[in-house]
Order: sequence, then C-alpha cells, then structure tokens
Amino acid sequence: MIKNICLWLADTSLSHTFRDIFWLVPLVQTVHILSISIVLTAAGTLAFRLKMLLVIALVVVLRTLHSKRRIDNGQLESSASVLRAPRALGLVTLVLTVSMVIAGRLIAYT
Repeated sequence: MIKNICLWLADTSLSHTFRDIFWLVPLVQTVHILSISIVLTAAGTLAFRLKMLLVIALVVVLRTLHSKRRIDNGQLESSASVLRAPRALGLVTLVLTVSMVIAGRLIAYT
C-alpha cells in the first residue's frame, strides 16, 4: 500500500515540477530553514506563547464539543437546557479562534 502511495506521489505534477526545475528544491529548503528560525525566535515572545496556549485550549474545547455530539438520539431533546451547553462551547470556540488569530498577528510586532 505504501509503495502505491509513493508511486502515485512520484507521478503527480508537483513531483514533476520539483524534478524539472533544478533550483526549486534549494529554494524550498531555504524558505523552510528561515521559517524555522523565525518560529524559534518567536517562541521566546509572549504573543507566541499565548497563541500556543490558545491552540491547546481550542483543541480541548473542540474535543469536548465533539464528545457532546455523541448524545444518543433517544436522549436528545429540544429543550433550552440541552442546547445551552453546545451553544456556550460554540461561543468559546469562536472567541478562542479569533484570539488565536490576533495573537498570531501580534507575533510579527513583538
């Protein structure tokens, strides 16, 4: 199975492009190394740490939201009390996502 995936990947147009343009691999490697150095430099900033904490919090909230979706259809009611928790988690998800984007933007300025 892995061999089939490797053969398919080697036959894609992107793979052909990388093989045909001799300077593309060094360019991608240079951008990759510079990006890693920027991230490692940014790791010391408060904005980067805040963003990582927000990412972790968002993962926890989304896992909680996903587990709440597994309510048995027989138990699902349309009462306000049943709908309150998912709505609150949805709002928390939205606030965390927007905060994460803002923290990501702040990395460039700190």
